[in-house]
Amino acid sequence: MKKPEKILLVEDDLELLKALREHLKGSGLKIKFAATSAEALKIASSAGELDLLLTDVLLPDLNGIELAKKLLARQPGLKVAFMSGYLRPSLADPEVPEAAPTPFLQKPFSGKTLTVFIRKCLQGEAPEDHDQTTSQLFE
Repeated sequence: MKKPEKILLVEDDLELLKALREHLKGSGLKIKFAATSAEALKIASSAGELDLLLTDVLLPDLNGIELAKKLLARQPGLKVAFMSGYLRPSLADPEVPEAAPTPFLQKPFSGKTLTVFIRKCLQGEAPEDHDQTTSQLFE
């Protein structure tokens, strides 16, 4: 029997985080939720190997890109995806090692869209319905 993938979802909007948690409850996915980067780092250090980090780009403490870099340093094979209501080109970081564009999910999105997006990220597929990527953030 295949072990369920472990996902860390980081979203600082507490109402949205609550809605995401509620929607994903019955999805069969094993998801840990965090409202800050500090909380995410703490969860990641105790959770063991993660399969996917899905994080908001803009967070109040450490932005999502910096969070991803920290977690990738600990676990180089970690799959990473970003979500945001908008992008900020000022977050560009040319030092982030990227083999391929990082999947990006534009807010707002439906619960079904989120579930499909997560499953495609876990399978290593480029989510076709969400062809917008954060590659411009890493250029």
